[in-house]
Amino acid sequence: FRAAGEAVRRAVLHAAGAYLSKCSADADGALPDEVHSTSGRPVYWIAPSRSLSAQKIGLFVTGIDALHTLHLSGAAHLAQQVTHLLTSPSFTFAVSRHVSFFECTIRVLGGLLDSFEAIGHPVLLKRATELGRLLLPAFSSPSGLPYTTVNLRYGDVSGNTVGHLADIASFSLEFLTLYRHTGEALFLEHVLNVYEVLWGAHDRAVTSGHGSYWTNEIDLNTATFVYPGTVSGAHNGDSFYEYLLKSHLLLRDLLDPSASPPIPSPLDGPATALCAELLVRYRVGVDALLERTVVRRQHNHRPITLLQDVVVHSDGSAHHTGLVSCLSCFLPGLISLETIHSLQPSPAREAIADELLATCVFLYDDTESGLAPELLTIAVAGEGVGVAPIQRGYALRPETMESLYLRWVATRDEKVSCSFSILVVPAGS
Repeated sequence: FRAAGEAVRRAVLHAAGAYLSKCSADADGALPDEVHSTSGRPVYWIAPSRSLSAQKIGLFVTGIDALHTLHLSGAAHLAQQVTHLLTSPSFTFAVSRHVSFFECTIRVLGGLLDSFEAIGHPVLLKRATELGRLLLPAFSSPSGLPYTTVNLRYGDVSGNTVGHLADIASFSLEFLTLYRHTGEALFLEHVLNVYEVLWGAHDRAVTSGHGSYWTNEIDLNTATFVYPGTVSGAHNGDSFYEYLLKSHLLLRDLLDPSASPPIPSPLDGPATALCAELLVRYRVGVDALLERTVVRRQHNHRPITLLQDVVVHSDGSAHHTGLVSCLSCFLPGLISLETIHSLQPSPAREAIADELLATCVFLYDDTESGLAPELLTIAVAGEGVGVAPIQRGYALRPETMESLYLRWVATRDEKVSCSFSILVVPAGS
């Protein structure tokens, strides 16, 4: 494991070093999101659509997203290079560019805050606060739910009025962390408001005859779910569940009497209520997700457990799509966090976590390359082949490795530690 870990570290340093060596600011001081691996041509990818990706304005996404990883990898010189670029007086996020609210929040804002808590350099919090304020116009919808795109200079939010759960409800960790370090109550208020709107929308859907499951699509103006809708533990749904549990844990810390800054008195009651409600909604939501999407098959005489997307219609009828994404491999790690933080997950959730994780590892082990396919389809029951890849590309997904690590921390199970060798050796090579 030490040799494989060192090989991974060298790969990180190689990739980041190559990016930074070709990462130069344009005439306006903007830094590219990526650089092409051979030509060094700048790439601008955090746009909400292909048509808007032509906007030649960079947000330095790779440098910011990788900064904490560089710190953990012992690459102080590269981490300092990133930090130095962020201190430049010409650097700004207030660019006339439409960005994905989701991607910009989790990668850029999250990257800055994560690195600030690890490294402590004040410019990281300064830039995070600037970006957080520039994202606030996204919340100008009639419902208060964030629009999926926002122009960082002018606040324009023209675009889709239908959003996905993962896109609109994966900002609470970043905004709560901004509140923690700045004391600006507006960031906390948006978290409180969006979850209150989502609870109301979900309760109305349940009252109209739908189950406790969450479908992914929601009208941002009216805060009503759109049908047909998809129940998914992968694309457009995964981080919604992740943020429910992790926001509960973060709020629990913020509500501690010794926390600084303390929750403002007009908001401490709603924040306390939200903290408790997040855990309830997480448990009910994940159980409903598993009830709807778990499927078990035999694949080459081996039992496998997968999550497949389900399409639900307005009358409550549903059909399975047969699609399975390796993104759903995040779930065993999420359930493991319940154990790690003494939240006592149900035996049923823990059992599915073990089954699903074993299948995720198997999907790597079942290929010649040792890398799992991005997307699969579930074969007809009884064929003996449980799944077949339909998208063979590998998108550097971390979900299975992260779940293995968290499951090992939660259980100290030797079977889990042995599974590392299946993933680590191909990664190291």
